[in-house]
Amino acid sequence: MRRAGAFIATSAALAGLALASPASANVPRSWTTGDELTAVGPLEASPLRVVSLRLSFDLEPDLGGAAVTADYEVENPTDAPVTARLAAGHRHGERGPASQLTLASKAAKGAAGPLETMPPTERAQLLERFGTRPLMDLVVLPIAVAAHEKVNVTARYHYSGYEDEHGVNPRYDYEYLFDPARRWASFGPTDVTIQLPPDAELVYLFPHRREGDRVLVRLDQIPDHHFVFGAVSRKSTWLGMTSPTGYWVLVAAFTLLVTLGVAVPAGKLWATRTPIGRLLLRLFVLGPALALANVLAIAFFTGVVLPSRALGRGYGTLAFMFLVAILSPPVGAAIAALSARRRSLRAPWGP
Repeated sequence: MRRAGAFIATSAALAGLALASPASANVPRSWTTGDELTAVGPLEASPLRVVSLRLSFDLEPDLGGAAVTADYEVENPTDAPVTARLAAGHRHGERGPASQLTLASKAAKGAAGPLETMPPTERAQLLERFGTRPLMDLVVLPIAVAAHEKVNVTARYHYSGYEDEHGVNPRYDYEYLFDPARRWASFGPTDVTIQLPPDAELVYLFPHRREGDRVLVRLDQIPDHHFVFGAVSRKSTWLGMTSPTGYWVLVAAFTLLVTLGVAVPAGKLWATRTPIGRLLLRLFVLGPALALANVLAIAFFTGVVLPSRALGRGYGTLAFMFLVAILSPPVGAAIAALSARRRSLRAPWGP
């Protein structure tokens, strides 16, 4: 009988879970756009080539921002000096203070600055050729490289990532657009270093290896479009669970325990009542009491015990409470009846 009661309660909890958990996702995905940043490339055709690129992302503790440094080793393989205008694009998003992209090199022949004013059509054509997205701002650095000489060109930027608030903790996405890098005569390997704060994990990243809080990625060739990764904090989570799915299982298990904890003792307590008395007690006393107990218990468990937004941003919690309130009377009555029957089989009938 105990197994049958547990089966009924489990089935009801899983049914409510299956119906309510999708509601936690039934809201528009909450995105807050972040910055955009491109690789460095020559504005005009140039024989200069990139020997190697060291790209680093130093993520802030809340993961919402990162200090980005891109160190290019540039070589002039020709027998004559080469001058070129190098450029990188950036655009500020909706998050954080606006940051200024800086370009620097010992081979600079002037200060880095924004692209000079030009007619909108000509500017749009230049941006398209350069491989950046519309409305980006370009920072231009003129350099001169002697024959067979190697120089370093460094780009620095404070990057505010794209924020996705759909999970338990926000996820922040970062991308580095490599399209302008195709304008070099050739492009060597890229070594990416991502410095993580404690209690953080990465999602959808290129093949990598991890050394403590550092994630290392080796790119032997330019990516098809961009290098992208996401980061999420495990702070204030249970067992490192950053998805609502695991928390929904905990809520269902908690509801099951509350249901059994109320219905089974009630069935045993009322086992000596007459059949009509037991039926009326189950329907009009146990049912409402169990529904109220489950709703209050779920509200306390999700609002006080579990992490904030553990069940997602939708109305899944309210939907689950509503389903539990509806299912509690019949499920509780069935479990109480099984509990009473089990007791009646053990003891002789009495007043």
